[in-house]
Amino acid sequence: MIDNRKNFESRLKLLARAEKELAAGNSGEAVCMMLSVEKEVLRSWADQMAQPPNYWESLNDSALLDAVFPIFAAETIAGSVNQIGSGVVVSIGEELFALTAAHVTDRALGDGVLFMPSKEGIVPMTGSLAYNPVSEHRPRLMDTGDMGYYHLSENWRTKLHPTIKPLSLGDLLLTDDLETGDLFTYVGYPWRLTKKRGGAQMTDRTTYTGHALSPDVYESLGLSRIVHVVIRMRLKKTYSTRHMSHKIAPHPQGISGGAVLAWPVTYSERLHSPKLKLAAIAHSFYAEKHCLVGTRIIPYMMAIVRNNPELAIHFAGLEACPEFCDFIEAVR
Repeated sequence: MIDNRKNFESRLKLLARAEKELAAGNSGEAVCMMLSVEKEVLRSWADQMAQPPNYWESLNDSALLDAVFPIFAAETIAGSVNQIGSGVVVSIGEELFALTAAHVTDRALGDGVLFMPSKEGIVPMTGSLAYNPVSEHRPRLMDTGDMGYYHLSENWRTKLHPTIKPLSLGDLLLTDDLETGDLFTYVGYPWRLTKKRGGAQMTDRTTYTGHALSPDVYESLGLSRIVHVVIRMRLKKTYSTRHMSHKIAPHPQGISGGAVLAWPVTYSERLHSPKLKLAAIAHSFYAEKHCLVGTRIIPYMMAIVRNNPELAIHFAGLEACPEFCDFIEAVR
């Protein structure tokens, strides 16, 4: 069996070497000879896998980041509040949905309470809660979907914190095509970076960007490319585009429920005002496998429409994979 992951990582190393040699003033022909790679092959790898030089500016300019918010929890409604995860607000028609991970919503079971930012401060999340069920024979650790969401109460339309901007359906990636090397950014609030100061909670939104891994990695984790997005991420071998240096990344615990944003598929499309899309919701970090995992947005939307069939009409005419289109037609 060919080790696709090694092939993929060797390409990334070759690209890094090529960029270094080109920056040193060597010609493209000389670099290709040095690396024993044909020019067209190197160009095709770069077009698929290279990050644009204006990556940080493009990411910060994306309104999609404003839909991501921190989620807090307490044992009771009057208990001490601590940040535990992240969420993403999506608007469908007149309804608001706060998407997150099921292991985050598990904290709302029993007497537990989840909180989110509002105009009045950090207040309890209200509305109907939906999540992947667990049982004695299928605990949460075996739930590879890890999907949960709140259908927020109507009053959240006016009391959302002003920094939170809900996404529209046009911001969602409803297709399931995926190639090794596609570029994604995970966005959320690591709880280790959240500090309490008096009665306030100071949070720090963080992003992690990496390439989609090869099919053999998905298989080794028991995951599917149709359902999941898995990117390469090594805490001790990361490059900070904010500080322009190699730094150890913050541990991603707390970004569960945050956004997974898809970049355009080619370097040229990423270069000028790229249109990012919400591709998935983050939920797991596999340190030994050096990867972050999220569940695609398509299963979330299917669950929402299944529970609220009157919303199916809002998906008509959107670009989507055939399976999702068939599902919407059946519900309508």
